[in-house]
Amino acid sequence: MSGQLPPNLQARLDQMTPEQRARIEAQFGATPHTRTFKKCVKQEDLARDPFSGRDEKCRWTLVNSNSSEMEMRGTSCEAGKNQGMETDVDMKIHALDSENVKASVKGTATGNGQTMTVSGSYTGKWLGSACPADAE
Repeated sequence: MSGQLPPNLQARLDQMTPEQRARIEAQFGATPHTRTFKKCVKQEDLARDPFSGRDEKCRWTLVNSNSSEMEMRGTSCEAGKNQGMETDVDMKIHALDSENVKASVKGTATGNGQTMTVSGSYTGKWLGSACPADAE
């Protein structure tokens, strides 16, 4: 993420103890970082909106799709709405082969005279047909 925080979020950050602030900055700071997790995706999950139930809910539009790529645009996202921000997101997913995917996301939140940008890249790998015990 880059840009200034909305005033009410900055005020909350300013009220945190140094330890709390360090944890938040380590998790969401401007320094790129990698997080690894396992997610079990079941057959019924494939028919559902992959972003439903998340705080970032957006109105998704399919921009482009073929057998190995999908491009989507999310508008009117919930992320930042409580802080007076309007957020839009572009996501691209590319299947490298039957076991590996790469994705990228870029977004912009504007409001309160401020602009924040977010970007990320993701990789995914098929681990097997059964859900591992340590998957989310």
